Amino acid sequence: METPIHYLWQPDGAQAPVKIAYDVVDAMLQDVLRGFGAVPKRGAEVGGILLGYLEEGTIVIEGFEQVPCDHRLGPSWQFSDSEKGRVTAALAVPRPMKTVGIWRSHTDEGLSPRPQDQSLFDQHFPGAPQPPEAVLLIIQPFATRLSQAGFFHRRGGVLESVTPAEFPFARKQLGGGKRERRSRPSDSSEMPAGLTVPPDSTASPSVVADVYPGPGVTRVRASKGIVAAALTMAVVLGWSGGFFAGRSLTHPPEPEHYALSLAVQPQADGRRLTWNASSPVFRTATRGQLQVRSSEGEKTVPLDLEQLRAGWLLYADAVGAVKFSLEVRQMAGSVVVETVESGAGR
Repeated sequence: METPIHYLWQPDGAQAPVKIAYDVVDAMLQDVLRGFGAVPKRGAEVGGILLGYLEEGTIVIEGFEQVPCDHRLGPSWQFSDSEKGRVTAALAVPRPMKTVGIWRSHTDEGLSPRPQDQSLFDQHFPGAPQPPEAVLLIIQPFATRLSQAGFFHRRGGVLESVTPAEFPFARKQLGGGKRERRSRPSDSSEMPAGLTVPPDSTASPSVVADVYPGPGVTRVRASKGIVAAALTMAVVLGWSGGFFAGRSLTHPPEPEHYALSLAVQPQADGRRLTWNASSPVFRTATRGQLQVRSSEGEKTVPLDLEQLRAGWLLYADAVGAVKFSLEVRQMAGSVVVETVESGAGR
């Protein structure tokens, strides 16, 4: 029997059924609990937009983006006047999936929409088609028991005050079983010259994009040994040369959030590059590229998601001292870059 990849929410009285990918539940819950534990007592709320598509009247959620809130008005996911354009900016980013709603955590009592939720729907989902094409997802985390969640549709232009059915926000309880690593096929004939990827590469699909501000540029001390590594991380917000303004967090993520852990090791048949494929950066990636600089000039090698999530590749087309830069583009439009240098030996 094929393992299901979605939870189907279809209670009596619902305006429209909703499917949500179990991988989305896993990733979103991590963000919710991270915010919940960031502030004593009540915890900070997080939220953003839901991504997916419509399928014969069913809203299918395949991904999400987090839109940061500075929490100037308290722990709620509520934007001050200077932040109100952030959801609009996130929605304006080109992406392969359709925006199908709003999500947020709820660290207050009860499980129901707030006036700001209604305002967001009035602004960004003003229509009221039948069946609905957008939904609000609210997740309520708890310290000692399973998180609970509910979907809310509009009725007569107004968000429902009570969800038709709450459900435990956890993969196992929703019938998704344990998270599995999925095989990623590799075909060296389809890869750029000089690259090979291991045939047993595994990775999970990208389902989440964290819209975080850039921490500036962080320089990491070079490693010792025959490979002199100079790691440079940069997050450049924007899309096609445009930049988002006012994207900041009261407590921005630690630089480790952006660490790729890029390393290179000379071998007889080339240079083996490795990186930490489990880094949050690769959960949010859309594509990447490898910049190669040597005495012979510069070369750009495009990398797809399968290659990025392999965690390593063998680059054979280089001699002498080489500088490799791995650039990973995020769904939110940011780019994470790390550079490593290799000596003259192969």
